[in-house]
Amino acid sequence: MGRWMQGRRRQQPETPSGQHTACEDWVIAETAPHPLMHAFGSLCQANPGKRELIGNQFPILKAVGIGSGRYVDEHLWLKPHETGLLVQELERLRRLCRREEYIKSLDGPATYAAWRGAEQPELFDKWLDDILTLLRQGVTSAHMVRLML
Repeated sequence: MGRWMQGRRRQQPETPSGQHTACEDWVIAETAPHPLMHAFGSLCQANPGKRELIGNQFPILKAVGIGSGRYVDEHLWLKPHETGLLVQELERLRRLCRREEYIKSLDGPATYAAWRGAEQPELFDKWLDDILTLLRQGVTSAHMVRLML
């Protein structure tokens, strides 16, 4: 299936073997989370030697990033308060990329270029809007967000 993100009414129970049961009626929204999962890595790529600073400024983006230790069996569940922090960090990163906010020693435009890759800016920004919509819905409705590698 590849990487995927869901807004869910509740966390999916596991069977004794550790497999998740099928409760698709609990899913309220879905999207591909690639920009979200690559945000921390793109920040580090565009700002070499600043990994510690970036981790301090964007701890939730680090937690949802590719290679994070927070994933268990390729799943990461975010509670509504964590999702709220993720929304704040993602919005802050977008402001940094647009030069609307500054963080000493971080290059916003270079970060945006690394983060966007070959994606057209309009399509990439629309994708980020869709991700933020799902995350905000999770916060306002007190739903869980599930990220899958």
